[in-house]
Amino acid sequence: MLANSTAAAALGAAYVIAIVLCLHHLPLNPARLPPLVATVGLFYVVHLTMKSTSCWSYGSGPPRADTRKDY
Repeated sequence: MLANSTAAAALGAAYVIAIVLCLHHLPLNPARLPPLVATVGLFYVVHLTMKSTSCWSYGSGPPRADTRKDY
């Protein structure tokens, strides 16, 4: 579950980095990319991993039989 969340977060962070590069018209100089990837990429990977892990843990699947109320 954590591996799936991390993979989804890395894909989302790559998308955000691509948007940042396109919107700010930054040149694709290899010397300028590592600081951008380290700051923006790491921020989004960590936060999107936490978000997707919580969605997988608490929002998936049918309710358990012991938590269902019979009316």
